[in-house]
Amino acid sequence: MSTQRSILDAPFDDFAASLLPLYVGPWVTIRIGSASSEYKLPKALLCRQSPDFASMFNGNFKEGEEQSATLAEIDGVVSARKLQY
Repeated sequence: MSTQRSILDAPFDDFAASLLPLYVGPWVTIRIGSASSEYKLPKALLCRQSPDFASMFNGNFKEGEEQSATLAEIDGVVSARKLQY
């Protein structure tokens, strides 16, 4: 059994302190496929959870300059419904 402590085992104050900074700061715009809907999401949260988003929004790419990205909708992988959670 691992002796490493999970964030889920941490007291609430520690848990909240680790998550709240992810919701403060710049936000990015994500569009899915040809849908006209835009989703404004915390940049820190996306970049922490995905190396692809981190490269996209922190690198010298068009998405990094514009702080927005349009993703192709792929069944089972990328969908507007997944962004709503």
